[in-house]
Amino acid sequence: MHRLSAIVLTGALLLAALLAFAPAATAATDDDSLLLVLAGLHPPQSTSATIGASGGSLKLGPGSVTFPAAAFDAPTAVTLRQTTPEATYGLTPSGKAYTLDMDDACLRQPANLQLRLGGPDRQVAVALSETVSFAADSQSANLPEIQVGTVSGGLLTLTLPESAECPAASAAAAPASLAPAAVATKRAITFWAISGFRAEVSAHFYLVYPIGILGESEDYPQLVLDAAEEAYTKLCAMGFDFASRFSWPFRINILTGLGERDGETELPLSGKRYQSVNINAALCVPGKEKLLKATVGHEFFHAVQNLYDPRSALAIRNTLLFSPHFLWLAEASSTWFESPMLDDPAYVPSVFLTNTEMASRGLETGTDRTEMQNIGYWASGFLRFLRQDQGSDAFVFNLWTTVRNQVAGTSGYSDLRALIDTVGSGMALGGKWTTFATRFHTQSTGYSGWPMPPSDRTWYNASLASADIASDLAPYSARKLLFVFNTAVTSPDYAISVLTPPANLNYALYKGSDVAGPFTFLGNLRFGYPQSFTAALGDIYLVSVTNTDSTAPYTATEQAAVHIGPQESCAYCPDVPATAAYAMTVYAGSAYKYWRPSAGSSNYYASINYYDAAGTQPKDLVCNWPSTFNMRLHSTYYQSGGQEYLLSYDTTGSGHGTHYWYYENGALWYEMQYNHGQKAGVWLVNHSDGQPAYRGTYAGDKKNGAFVKYDTAGNPALTCVYADDLLQSGPTDACWQEFGSL
Repeated sequence: MHRLSAIVLTGALLLAALLAFAPAATAATDDDSLLLVLAGLHPPQSTSATIGASGGSLKLGPGSVTFPAAAFDAPTAVTLRQTTPEATYGLTPSGKAYTLDMDDACLRQPANLQLRLGGPDRQVAVALSETVSFAADSQSANLPEIQVGTVSGGLLTLTLPESAECPAASAAAAPASLAPAAVATKRAITFWAISGFRAEVSAHFYLVYPIGILGESEDYPQLVLDAAEEAYTKLCAMGFDFASRFSWPFRINILTGLGERDGETELPLSGKRYQSVNINAALCVPGKEKLLKATVGHEFFHAVQNLYDPRSALAIRNTLLFSPHFLWLAEASSTWFESPMLDDPAYVPSVFLTNTEMASRGLETGTDRTEMQNIGYWASGFLRFLRQDQGSDAFVFNLWTTVRNQVAGTSGYSDLRALIDTVGSGMALGGKWTTFATRFHTQSTGYSGWPMPPSDRTWYNASLASADIASDLAPYSARKLLFVFNTAVTSPDYAISVLTPPANLNYALYKGSDVAGPFTFLGNLRFGYPQSFTAALGDIYLVSVTNTDSTAPYTATEQAAVHIGPQESCAYCPDVPATAAYAMTVYAGSAYKYWRPSAGSSNYYASINYYDAAGTQPKDLVCNWPSTFNMRLHSTYYQSGGQEYLLSYDTTGSGHGTHYWYYENGALWYEMQYNHGQKAGVWLVNHSDGQPAYRGTYAGDKKNGAFVKYDTAGNPALTCVYADDLLQSGPTDACWQEFGSL
């Protein structure tokens, strides 16, 4: 049984060794003799053999391939044939090429490819590509890679390295979870001669490029090599360890015909050690030198990231089993790295600007490779914010170290999980996400060149006097809602309120007079605590909504719902029917308002106690479900005006959503999440200055995970780990004293 194979693989599998390979600093490769030899071959057009335990060879005209003993796990059929490859990426062949077909994608020992060319010793350029076939009648093919080899004594010899990620020799050792459709069953290597290319080498890189780029300037090859060496130096300085993990010199190809792609990093079957980078020759023109340098750094960082990805090269690139693991994080990291590459803190990559609409998408919700890449381009802005918040480029290194240390568990591999672990907790990352998203929505990040993003939904009072705006948000997504008073306001007393208990949602309210800003922060909207204001023509209110759910697999959506309209008699419970019977009772120094289906009914839609007889300072609020009259919301308020606590319930009256308690200064004191009566999610207690006092998580009404007590400086002082309420680690007596009664 064979392991999964990558959908985009590279001819770098042949770069491990070019026997008799000795590149000069500048090597002309205009020799077409190989093409002439291939074009002159006559039938037979192919030859086949079965390679057993002792190895074997095939010969076809001047071409031959030799397999050593134990090259395959079992007798394997191989064929050497003449083919005519398609004209791809500007590498048009002028004659036949050779293709080596193998009925086993796993090569245990290196094989030798040889071409008897004759003539003087010289250098010959060869384009190499690889195709992998799967059991599901699907194929994958790589971008051709250019090899420059030396003909010695009339013989050109190439080494085909062994596959780096073969399955265990025993079929029983292969993971039973591998789907048959994803198993690589056959492998084909195609190689053909090309002309018009040269090669140059630096301390760590080997560059092959079309001579045509020299027509613009002879400096471009050196610019690419200098950029690559600079990327090497800067990534090493950040802490990345790759000096012993690549096959040096690292190969860079400049190719034509890449379309809109500036570059691409290739992963081979022979393993991550033999990765290579392709750069679009279209960048080697005047005016694009800056983008060229940024792209070289971007793509080389991708190769380094692949070393830190805990999965195999095959799993990373196999689109038959597409998963978003680390793809958006890789693009975010490489796009962020373009700025350090250019030593330009104000640099804004164009791919970020063209993908800002991805803010409304969850970071882990992409459905295909292109979508995940676009999310990553946009998320480079969030990574920039986090790196600035952490104060050092070492944050990015620590992030990829966390990626490397991940192991597949119940939640699987995940970019977001790595980000949460690096920052410290889901709560910490969620707070930073909300800060970043609200600054992005109001164009107050402080980053020059960032646009004011358009709104996701806009309400105009000229169209509707009031409205309920609802939108589903995935974890780590954000929505921008605008409320525009574009016509004269006859009843100026308005209110904005949150309609649903926000288990993981955060609502920030801003005011401005122009959609282009600036905006002034008014406060955070809370369920059961509407924001009242006096509206005037020209006013614009902005609500930035974020979802900070940090529960794997980070795809469950939550509905955000906001109500705006003239202040009603029950602004705190906006779902009270307009037909409700309203009454108010005034006591000595206080008041009581209530809404019922009809006068005299024993059921209530809502009731509010007030500190004052005028009914303007709420003290205690109850909102009931109109369908069952069970309590939906209970909130109390400080006499100074702030909210004291907020409790929410499902239609049966069981606790559901997040329960909050606040200090009188507005700081969050206590939070507990419920799922239909059971504790589920985050539990926390804070000091009045906002520093954490306790943290923990529940699942199924039981303590699960780490429960932490913090000192007054906010540092962990005691950690107790639980599984279904049973202590797994931590001092027994201290853990019982702090958390045993929970």
